[in-house]
Amino acid sequence: MKTKIFCIIICILSLICNITPLSICADSETDELINDILSFKMNEAGVDSVQSLIDGKFTSDAGVNSEWYIFALSRDKAEYNYSAYENALISYVNEKNISSASTRLKYALVLASIGSENEYISSVMDNSIGKQGIMSYIFGLHLLNNGYSSNVTDLNEVKSKIISMQLSDGGWAITGNKGDVDVTAMAVQSLTTYYPHESDVKASIDKAIQFLSENQLADGTFSSYGKANLESTAQVLTALSGLGINCKDDERFIKENNIIDAMKLFRLSDGSFSHIINSESNDSATVEALYSFVAYSGMLNGESPLYIFNKPDIHNFEIPIQTETQPVVQQETTSTTALITATSSELQSTFVTQATETTTILTTKIRTVLEETTYTDISTDTSTFTTEKVVTKISTSDSSKKVGYKPFACVILVSVGAITCIVLFAVKKRSYKNYIAVLIAVTAGIIFICVTDFKSGKEYYGKETVKENAVGKVTFSISCKILADKEKNEFIPEDCIILDTSEFEIENGDTVCDILTEACRKNSIQLEKSGGYVTGINYLYEFDYGDLSGWIYSVNGEKSSLGSDEYILSDGDEIEWEYTCEMGNDIGDN
Repeated sequence: MKTKIFCIIICILSLICNITPLSICADSETDELINDILSFKMNEAGVDSVQSLIDGKFTSDAGVNSEWYIFALSRDKAEYNYSAYENALISYVNEKNISSASTRLKYALVLASIGSENEYISSVMDNSIGKQGIMSYIFGLHLLNNGYSSNVTDLNEVKSKIISMQLSDGGWAITGNKGDVDVTAMAVQSLTTYYPHESDVKASIDKAIQFLSENQLADGTFSSYGKANLESTAQVLTALSGLGINCKDDERFIKENNIIDAMKLFRLSDGSFSHIINSESNDSATVEALYSFVAYSGMLNGESPLYIFNKPDIHNFEIPIQTETQPVVQQETTSTTALITATSSELQSTFVTQATETTTILTTKIRTVLEETTYTDISTDTSTFTTEKVVTKISTSDSSKKVGYKPFACVILVSVGAITCIVLFAVKKRSYKNYIAVLIAVTAGIIFICVTDFKSGKEYYGKETVKENAVGKVTFSISCKILADKEKNEFIPEDCIILDTSEFEIENGDTVCDILTEACRKNSIQLEKSGGYVTGINYLYEFDYGDLSGWIYSVNGEKSSLGSDEYILSDGDEIEWEYTCEMGNDIGDN
């Protein structure tokens, strides 16, 4: 009884302090780092729980930016509902023509991790494994390791193929004859489960571990394409954790820092991570840090590797033998964690469930209202969201006759709330908690409507930015000439010039990203980006033409390692955005 009372007190304190832990492990440094990342994402999205983050920001970004966050969350002990996200991702993959086999496999892998049984997974198993080099084999083997099957290949064939692609230096690479840290670590992650049992796998991984150890930098970080970065370091941590190697104890991976301390060199005060040290927050770095910490935490708790989804009915996985230095997790800790989690769930279940259901109803009604108005095509530009999506369908109604949508939406929202209260009263659900839940939902909806600014395509596009304090001019262009001899989609111009060289004025502090946004808005060009990281221009996205494809920029003929929102422009600069299929290696310096 005393124990239960103590747990209840702990749960209440957690709720009061607005703590939303991914897992409870009071003395774990990595769990603190995990919680800080999630707190950063919740603050960024303006929500106060991980479930709200999943149902909101991550679901709205399904297929674009949120997959690895969902994957990381699915691999932790905490239980979340992924139904909204699953539906959104399935809709996305069914609507898009995803040309990249590795990207299709990534989506299938994420769906598998959340327990989806959608037929998309099986279709991808038949049309994607091995269709795009080493990464399509690696992602395919992850799925095969979890019991999924393919009609065109099998587990042993894919496993042997990956081993055969290992280079003489012990590493793997997408191109060339020198191993790459990222690809090597990811290859090891796919082979991990066979390390204790199969001699050829053990020999291959042993050579890869030596390669990774030799390529660790003095400060404990790892580099790829000549640049020390968080993502490479995180991939190595994930690989080692899957093998049961504790990077804090293994001398092969302790230089000036161990890997965990090395990753903290990229950590920012808000809990996020940067791509390179002393740089700005980067979403790709942040999410890879998240799932590598989840992998390390799972290893400490004796769990299966990150890419094994704990499905004993379809995969008989055995944990590799751990080193003597690995900490032993006490059963009492696990039991206490489970009790605290269960008690917290009991305390919140009635109120949270009712509030969530009510909020879902109201959100659906508001979305319907907005879709039926002339504001079906919107661009969002608020500090709450980091991903900017610009949709180019144009309303056919006369903009001069439009009435602002906010008053109308608020009236509808209040009306729906009132109707909900009447229904609750009629069905004798008369607890005051129900009405408080409705009030909270309506209030939150009104606040959301008031602080956001949705615009139609006509209102957003075609606008030229007036700069009263211009300090110079720059030239700017967007092209995808590298695709001249490749199959094109309907959005790629015949000459592969999306925007011919144009002049733009700049003010002090303007960045490459600022001019890109201005140019796309002025010329009605679709743009998707997260901060300074560009994922798509004119419906041409990263990974559409392979694992190394995407958008890069150069200034005065030189490619930059800075994010586009970090590069400050000067008078006379020449900016070129180009699509690449090989991380810029296929685009010569001008």
